[in-house]
Formats: sequence, C-alpha cells, structure tokens
Amino acid sequence: MPATLPTLDVTPAVRTALQETRTALRDLYDDRLVRLIVFGSQARGEAHAESDVDVLIVLDAPVDALTEARRTSGLIMDIASRHGVALSFVHLSGKEFAHKDRPLLRNIDREGVVL
Repeated sequence: MPATLPTLDVTPAVRTALQETRTALRDLYDDRLVRLIVFGSQARGEAHAESDVDVLIVLDAPVDALTEARRTSGLIMDIASRHGVALSFVHLSGKEFAHKDRPLLRNIDREGVVL
C-alpha cells in the first residue's frame, strides 16, 4: 500500500481519519491485510457534511465478517469519534473480492480508491 493517501476530494478530518485507520489496520492485520479501498460518495467526490466514509477491508484467507467487525469496532469507533467522522467498513477475503459477483463489489471495483 502506498505511504501517502491517494488524491481524494475529502475534508481534512476525513483524510486524517483514513490515514489513522490505514495505520491501525496495518498494525492489527499485518500480512493479512491485502487492500483497503474507499468507495461510495467519498470516493466519487460527491460527499456532503453528513456522508459516512465507506471502506472495504480485503484480507488474506477466509474471512468471518462478524468476527472481523468485532475485532475492528473499537479502533474504528475511537478514530471516528476523535475526528467526528462516520466510518463504515466491509470485510471480505481476497477471493470474495476477486469474484465480483455482487453489485456492491462491481461498484467498488469501478469507483473505489485504493489506500
């Protein structure tokens, strides 16, 4: 993953929250973390003041989304509350993401910005 965030038309609070999120998830998952992708209105540059920040977390090996949500919820809530940003995450395995068999995944593939 790149050392700096790609060009995203986001507020400074969102940018900082994404930088901290990327660092925290790298620390948590180490080599299991395959990719982080921002999608939705933030990726398209269409966000407004109430928009959340949608992030896909792609992990190596099989993923139990509920287990991973529990694992990341504390750090996500901490970052979100410190920056006043609503963060929303989807956890998938690399294999699930590669299949792109759901409309959401096709949208992420089309509009997503890799962090």
